[in-house]
Amino acid sequence: MPKSSSQGPATDRHNSPVVDPTKNVRKEFKSLRREQAEMTKAAVQALRREQKLHNKYGAIGAKAERRRVNAIHKADVAAGQREAVTAAAITAALAKQVADTAEAMRSTTERERASTAVTLEQVVKPLRDGQTELTRAMWEGAGGKQAIGEQRLEQRGQSSQTYQSRANMIAMFSAIALFGGTVIGFLVSHYK
Repeated sequence: MPKSSSQGPATDRHNSPVVDPTKNVRKEFKSLRREQAEMTKAAVQALRREQKLHNKYGAIGAKAERRRVNAIHKADVAAGQREAVTAAAITAALAKQVADTAEAMRSTTERERASTAVTLEQVVKPLRDGQTELTRAMWEGAGGKQAIGEQRLEQRGQSSQTYQSRANMIAMFSAIALFGGTVIGFLVSHYK
C-alpha cells in the first residue's frame, strides 16, 4: 500500500480531533502584548513620579545645602571678626606694655644717671680740689720764678708778657695732663 502523506485530522490519545492551537496562541500573544504595554505604561508613570520626587527633594536638598554653606560662611566671618578683635586687644596690650616698659627704663636710667652723677661728683670733687690746689701751687711757683725770669728777660730785652703767657700755657697743660691722668686712672680702677 502506498503511503499517503496525510493520515487525516490529528487526534489526541482518546482519538478526539485536536484543536488547532494557532487561535489560542494568537490570543495569548495579544494578551501578552497588552500586559506588556500596560507594564511599560506603568513603568513610565513610575519613572515620571520618581523624577518629580527627585526634582522636588533635590531642590529641597540644594536649598538646605545652600543654607548650610551660608551658615558655615557666616560662622567663618564671625570667627574672623572675633580674631580681629582679639588681635586688636593683644596689640593694644602689647603697645601699653612697651610704653610702660620704656617709661620704666627711662625712670630707671634717670635714677642711675642721678646716682652715678652723685657718686662721680663725690669722687671727682676731691680730685678737682687737689687739682685746684696743685694749679695754685704751680702758679705761685711760677710767680716766684717769674720775678727771676722777668729780670733775665728784661736783661735780654724781651717783654714779660710773652714769658707770662708761656708760663700760663705750661701750667695749664700740666694741670690738664695731671687731671686727665687722675680721672683715667680712677675710671680704669673703678670700672674693671
